[in-house]
Amino acid sequence: MSERIWPDGIERLLTRLGDEQAVADLVGLVFDFCIDQPIGRYLSPGQMLEALDRILTPEIVERALQAHLRPFLDRERERAAARGDRVEEWLTETAQKELRRLVGRPIRLRRSFLEQLVQQEAVRHMLRSIIEEALGRFVDSLKPDRKGSLLAALGRGAAGVASTMTRGLLGKLGSQLEAALSRAANSFIESSMDLMLRHTVDLLSSPEMAQRLGEMSQTGFDGAMELKVEQIFVALHRMPTEKILALVPELVTHNLDRQEVRQAILEELAAMLEVEGHRSVRELLVESKSVDYWRGEAIRLVTPLVVQFTGEEPLARWLEDNLLKSQDNEPGV
Repeated sequence: MSERIWPDGIERLLTRLGDEQAVADLVGLVFDFCIDQPIGRYLSPGQMLEALDRILTPEIVERALQAHLRPFLDRERERAAARGDRVEEWLTETAQKELRRLVGRPIRLRRSFLEQLVQQEAVRHMLRSIIEEALGRFVDSLKPDRKGSLLAALGRGAAGVASTMTRGLLGKLGSQLEAALSRAANSFIESSMDLMLRHTVDLLSSPEMAQRLGEMSQTGFDGAMELKVEQIFVALHRMPTEKILALVPELVTHNLDRQEVRQAILEELAAMLEVEGHRSVRELLVESKSVDYWRGEAIRLVTPLVVQFTGEEPLARWLEDNLLKSQDNEPGV
């Protein structure tokens, strides 16, 4: 601040503002005053929604992803490789037991969902292929030219007691039987597909299947606990992460522009303030036993800023504009 001659009152104020202890006391008083105000004085649903609109623009979201999230994934993969830790190390023993119990509960699949699922062409094709393969193997086992087949055994038995003509007859009968079995199998599949699909739905929606699915989930959970954290990040790296993250800014903007989403946000913020808005900031800090901590942090951070600002030119201009000029304009001055 350039050398100026200030009236005695302003000079004393500036002197005190240059004293760190005096400023620390003042900052403490301001802090106490601010945290004694109700939360509702600082926040409102409309104000908070407007803040979301300002900080969640596509440009800001993209910059945050580019500058922070993407590099974090790379750095954490390197840290995980160096640590060599497993997923189970991130959970306490109590948490592991509780989560394992929860995932092991019977998983009941909704019948309506299964009924829609089995009507999908991919599912019908898969089931048809399984049945065709099973029946094909059965029919193949009856072929007379296959060692160990039923008709081959009949042929060998006949060979001991019958003539060459008889064996030829059996061979022709075997071919006809094979063709007949193939036609019967195809007819069976076509006529029985709906019945088998209904039976599949009955099986998948049964209590026994629900129990087995729960057991499978527990097995999967146990396997996941043994995974190294590095493996998870390697798997993420193999995914089209860049393409997925590139969609995030557009999705955020799209949903923030939806009227029903904005209304839901406003309603939830209003509900939160209805519960907490009348409470003072101090009450919240008392719950976490952190009043003294944040008071000390405010003093630590703000005090040197105020002391430094006391010697800056902007403060001098403000004092001239708001104090000296107002004194010059007072009657009798």
